[in-house]
Amino acid sequence: MTSQTNLGAYGIMYVIVNKKIEVISLLLKNGINVPSNATNFQIGIIVTKLLKSSKSFYKDFSKLLLNQDTVVGMSYNMSGSYSNAVGIFDISNYDIDDSLFDPPKTSTDTKTNTTNDSDSKPSFVNRALSLLQTGFQGYLQLDDNKTKRELANASVKISEDKANENDDTPPSKGLGTGAIIGLTVLGIAVVGTIAYFIIKKQ
Repeated sequence: MTSQTNLGAYGIMYVIVNKKIEVISLLLKNGINVPSNATNFQIGIIVTKLLKSSKSFYKDFSKLLLNQDTVVGMSYNMSGSYSNAVGIFDISNYDIDDSLFDPPKTSTDTKTNTTNDSDSKPSFVNRALSLLQTGFQGYLQLDDNKTKRELANASVKISEDKANENDDTPPSKGLGTGAIIGLTVLGIAVVGTIAYFIIKKQ
């Protein structure tokens, strides 16, 4: 099993986790009703079976998987060890063309930039898309047991990556010292008032 088939499984699970509504809509469009309590892994198995048997679903799902949003999202989501294993998601190896992320220009300017820098690094997005497509196709060639194993591994990796992402957020500080002192004084005042009225009635 190559790292590229791992990448194919990871890509499928990434799309299921991050574009779940679109995936479920595609499944419904193809006559598959997904139970509301289905796990991402179970959806992955359903998606894999349909990818192997339906050309129209394959074409529609490929549009969700093989685009720059997914590639860039996967590159930021993957932990270092997994991304280095496939050898493409280390952004320092690539020349990221910022114009790929700009909205399409509406100007009628017909001039094009014809400069060609032969020393530049390969485009990250184009290279990553190519390898993701190769991994995706290789993954679909695996038998059912191997695809389930690859999906399970990818599902675990995505969960770990999400956990690592959450660990990076600073912990909440809770109540400050002033708030604690204020609440303590308020508590003492309330208890004192209640005690005063109890004593006064006696």
